[in-house]
Amino acid sequence: MVNDFRRWLQEKYGTPAALSTSWRRPVASFAEAEAPESGGSGQMEDLVAQLDWLEFSDGRTVSAGRGGVAEYLSLGGPLEEDWNGLRSAYDRIRLVCRERLSGRTPFTVSEVLGAGVSETDPTSAAFAVRAALMHGAAADTGSTAECAKGGGAILDVLRGQAWQADRKALIQYPWLYAQIKRLAAAHGTGGTHPQSKAAGLRRIPLDGPALLRRCIDLATRAKVALVISDTRMPLEELRQYALVLCPTLELLGADEMAKFERYVLDGGFLALGPKIPFIDETMSRNETLARHFDGVMSDFELAIRQCGDGSFITLPGRMWQENIEFIVFESGLARGLVAESEALDSAVLRSRGRRLLLVANTHGQRVRTAIAGEPFSRLRNIETGEEIAAPQASRVSVPAETVAAWEVL
Repeated sequence: MVNDFRRWLQEKYGTPAALSTSWRRPVASFAEAEAPESGGSGQMEDLVAQLDWLEFSDGRTVSAGRGGVAEYLSLGGPLEEDWNGLRSAYDRIRLVCRERLSGRTPFTVSEVLGAGVSETDPTSAAFAVRAALMHGAAADTGSTAECAKGGGAILDVLRGQAWQADRKALIQYPWLYAQIKRLAAAHGTGGTHPQSKAAGLRRIPLDGPALLRRCIDLATRAKVALVISDTRMPLEELRQYALVLCPTLELLGADEMAKFERYVLDGGFLALGPKIPFIDETMSRNETLARHFDGVMSDFELAIRQCGDGSFITLPGRMWQENIEFIVFESGLARGLVAESEALDSAVLRSRGRRLLLVANTHGQRVRTAIAGEPFSRLRNIETGEEIAAPQASRVSVPAETVAAWEVL
């Protein structure tokens, strides 16, 4: 594995001199580069080498579903395996699907269930399959039997056409913060204990995951169709979204700062903060983004600053659902079709002008809701065939512990 790491370093840096500059110590050749010790020395001068090792490790484990947003959001390192209850399973499935939507290739029900739910009892298995289909997963041979049991009519409608889940807003987590959080966890201190050996890390705020968790929660409550990814997403993919939200503190990679600036100059809306990044991965001052804010890191309030053809939006210190709704409105995103009840979650799949509305009810009782957003004439339940005209849509009823689906006509 060390030899693979050395080849990876050579591809990244090109010359030993460039590696020496980045690592801040002489490295005569790539053959002499050593993988950092587990946990490291905790000194700031070792930080870049540790981050390189983590980046290399992530590249090897990404196919196993590790190192992504789910792990970043968890409080104790890797996600716990004891996710009990239908709501917990659903939240995890949705999170995995939203992250996978940022990829270039389709993902399947089996992949989602493998990364999102370790165990499901027979009662919740059908619900889990429907939830994965609801959020953009494709049925595959490994999940056909499960889909036949629980996907049923939903799967029949999805077959034969390329359906795509709504991709409207993009929420990104600062990948560099994710790495530093993992590095601090490797020291067993979380980076904040007064006796921490990681004296340098202790000076770096590590509450980025809390910011991201809050932003995702509010976007969901505001019924915003969203995709989750990290900040390594290429610019050409970033441009697919009119709105990007990236909860940030002081730290962001230099390349990511430059990419975000280009995205806004070309017409994108970027919401970031409550602290504007001004330090890059070398722990050096970098004002690529900060210079657009007149030297003020943030007023900790919601504000729009036009830049080029787009705008920066500063996130407040305390975010509320109304803040997310304001940002979505200002960036010109349509709401789409949503179930207005706070007790329900909804998603829309689209294919060649057709729309399929799916609503998840994780509660133990039936919930009635209004369907709002885009105009439609009627809804047809794909399982019962019952049709509901738009003026009466406030009477839509979603059974307990189920994912219901209507074709939008």
